[in-house]
Amino acid sequence: MRKVDNSNMAAKLSLRRYGLDKYRGGGASADVFDCCQGSGEIWKAIKRPIKSYWGVDVKKGNRRITVKAERVVGNVNANTFDIDTYGSPLSIFRTLVQNTKQKDLLVYATSCNPLGSIGNISKESEGLAKVILGEDIASASPRQVVKDFENNYLHMFMVSCLCESWKVEEIFTCESGKKGVQYIGIKLTKGETK
Repeated sequence: MRKVDNSNMAAKLSLRRYGLDKYRGGGASADVFDCCQGSGEIWKAIKRPIKSYWGVDVKKGNRRITVKAERVVGNVNANTFDIDTYGSPLSIFRTLVQNTKQKDLLVYATSCNPLGSIGNISKESEGLAKVILGEDIASASPRQVVKDFENNYLHMFMVSCLCESWKVEEIFTCESGKKGVQYIGIKLTKGETK
């Protein structure tokens, strides 16, 4: 199956506009870093006055830097991060929250079906399942348990396990229209957790 950029554009735009309107003055204070830029179509279609925008992608293309987001995301001077990846956003998210100097983050990500078309479960999900469920249970559980764990709880555990020094102000979601895929937004502030 061919991977297509920007499937269900309406849902992705709605989620991003909500966050920009609520937390970034409609976009006027948004310094956006797109971790999986592709052709940049999502942010071209936002129709908001974005303060600044740039991105990277692992695929070569015109007018973008070709690099894995994990290599640079922790050092980027931005306050809004888009992690709309074909796979799990966890490694990019982990690198961001553990290394950024920013104190106020708005993050968009895709919580996706880890089985996709090739039948693999992400290493991050397997690792989180072992931490949460226990090594013995997760290792002995059918692959479906780990798959369901990622599909249903990824965004909650992504935030709670990786954000010890961050306060979660809001997690907002919308359905993608595809089974097992959800778009999420997370507003984080550096400081004491509740």
